[in-house]
Amino acid sequence: RALGDAYLVHLRHGDDVRPATPETVIRKGDRLTFTGRSVALDRLLAQPGLERAVAPVTAETTATLPLYEAVIAPSSALVGRTLKEIDFRERYQGVVLAVRRQDTALDGALGRTPLLAGDLLLVEATPGFDRRWNQRRDEFYLVAPRRDARPRASSGKAGLALGILVGVVAVAALDLASIVTTSFVGALAMMATGCLSSRDASRSVDLPVLVVIAAALGLGRAIEGTGLAEFGASAITGPASAFGPLGVIAAVYITTSLLTEIITNNAAAALMVGVGLAASAQVGAPPEAFAVAVAVAASASFLTPIGYQTNMMVMAPGGYRFADFFRTGLIVNLLVGIVALTMIALLWL
Repeated sequence: RALGDAYLVHLRHGDDVRPATPETVIRKGDRLTFTGRSVALDRLLAQPGLERAVAPVTAETTATLPLYEAVIAPSSALVGRTLKEIDFRERYQGVVLAVRRQDTALDGALGRTPLLAGDLLLVEATPGFDRRWNQRRDEFYLVAPRRDARPRASSGKAGLALGILVGVVAVAALDLASIVTTSFVGALAMMATGCLSSRDASRSVDLPVLVVIAAALGLGRAIEGTGLAEFGASAITGPASAFGPLGVIAAVYITTSLLTEIITNNAAAALMVGVGLAASAQVGAPPEAFAVAVAVAASASFLTPIGYQTNMMVMAPGGYRFADFFRTGLIVNLLVGIVALTMIALLWL
């Protein structure tokens, strides 16, 4: 800790690699791995009992603990504070090896650099770090293992997998069965033929997303049952009714689009679908027109990086700033809105 511009990451005793903590006891023969500026190496070698590692470099001697990439959320306790202030190693059970902000990798003493929302952290930690912190979206938008870019070995069943995919789409396109049924049967066929292992299939199920969708449906039903939908519909349809049904649909679309930039798409859709259906009853327009307007507007989140999680995920790696999203997203939002409202008018009005 006294080095200032370098610190101990982990240590190796034989084949055992362990993270370094204040309670870790260092033994004779341990190989210590530090991160920081190279000028700290001379000071390290000047310490009694430390010498440069001269063992041959092999896969065993260079193996480390797993590496993870984590994107800091705006609500995280890390925002505006340094790694040293937050005591990152003890609080998060990991060591930050590097920080990337927009298009720049931060250098210098990382422990004394205030962090910002959207910063991308390279963290070395024990297995399970991603599962533990992906459950805390208030701290990190995303925590993903960093793996070597190695192509997965082919199982020789690519043609079979492609055939199953074509069959799923073809049966649904010919209206022989619903896409839900064909997709479910296709997934079972992938597992039965060995194209997909049961382990990979279970990992593909994102339980938090399913819970959010189910909760959103319940919230939407509550909004309808309590009369909040009718109240919101009246507030929207009143000023916009002078422009006819299309004007009311446009008002619903704009309201949903603005909400999704602030409270995310799932919440915006849950709040506005009941309002849209109530507005359709008041103006006598097809409910499908309002439902499509809400669905498209809730998915068109391009103005801000906080409107959708993937926006924040690409902010740091892509080197984007908040103004970049607004400058380019405004044009995209307008184009999507014009196309959506035009198609709604042609199909349902």
